[in-house]
Amino acid sequence: MLQVETIFKHLLTTVGKMFRRVATSFLVTFAGLVVVVEGVAVALAKGQFPPAALTHVVAVVIGFGFGLAVALAVAIEEGLRGFIVLIEEVAKTTERAAVSLGREIGKDGGQLLRAAEHEAGVLAQGAGRVVQSVERGASTAVRDVAHLPGQIISGAENAGHSIEERFTGGGGQQ
Repeated sequence: MLQVETIFKHLLTTVGKMFRRVATSFLVTFAGLVVVVEGVAVALAKGQFPPAALTHVVAVVIGFGFGLAVALAVAIEEGLRGFIVLIEEVAKTTERAAVSLGREIGKDGGQLLRAAEHEAGVLAQGAGRVVQSVERGASTAVRDVAHLPGQIISGAENAGHSIEERFTGGGGQQ
């Protein structure tokens, strides 16, 4: 994330640049307008140099007023530029954090997916074992049922021999 130190550094850099540009623009505008007003006064006074004291006062007032107006415009422009740059930095930092978070989620999501696949595999193996047990039990039951008619027949034969022995009174052999 964008740290507080980075924000303060950016703000101090912006304010320092703003003061330099404001001072430079004020002084250039002030000096330029004083020279222009003095030059216009000399031209209007038909070459009388130096102009009257009131001309100097008017030149300073006009230069100061326009200098302040230009300095204020430069201050607003620099403030807006700094604010825009700060917003861009915050947006870039936020985007980097979002990309990093997306990667982390992708890693965690991959781990979760692998864990789910593992659990599904374990569940499938358990289900396979249950199915095998049911198959074994069913095949055993089928074998037992297959032998059942033979056992019934064998039991019936034995019962028949036993009954025959009782009626005949001895071993059924003669």
